Amino acid sequence: MNKLRVLDVGCALGWTLASLSIICAILFMLLPDFMIIFSNSLFHGIDVTSLARESFSISSAIFGVIISWIIGMFVGSLFVLFYNSIIDRGRK
Repeated sequence: MNKLRVLDVGCALGWTLASLSIICAILFMLLPDFMIIFSNSLFHGIDVTSLARESFSISSAIFGVIISWIIGMFVGSLFVLFYNSIIDRGRK
């Protein structure tokens, strides 16, 4: 098995989560009622209605995209460190 590169996987997951954040923001702007129902289902019936705002600013959406990218970079990088450590043990 080949080792993975930390930056490659981190960036891939970062951009994936950032893209999902953008899609989610767009859907919330276009279909707010559906997105609340979707979010309730996603969180196993926990009512997120009280968390939803009537509207949100572009700056908060951009901040969400940036945070999603940072989390993706961190989780992707952590995954690679564990993955490479595991395959190194298998080679010994």
